[in-house]
Amino acid sequence: MIKATGTNSDGEPVLIIGLSRGNCEKLLAGQPIPFKTGELGLPQLEILIMAGETETAMYRELRDMGILKNTAVHEDKRLENPNISVSNPGHEIKRGEST
Repeated sequence: MIKATGTNSDGEPVLIIGLSRGNCEKLLAGQPIPFKTGELGLPQLEILIMAGETETAMYRELRDMGILKNTAVHEDKRLENPNISVSNPGHEIKRGEST
């Protein structure tokens, strides 16, 4: 994986994450890739890169990993179905809603 920071053509900050085929295979095998932004001289934040068949499957994986407490789940607004939601027993998470 390559990680870099820079600016785009408008001068806005950009974070670049490049994944190798091996990284993609790990992700599709259910092995998230973590890294800390402090490695790039940015304020410290842990980034967790993951992949899944669906947004719901990824939500369930996060839930099963036990890292959803105090975590806001936001779905990409470009999704074809804007009404997609993911279920948490006893609670339904919708776009932009915090858990």
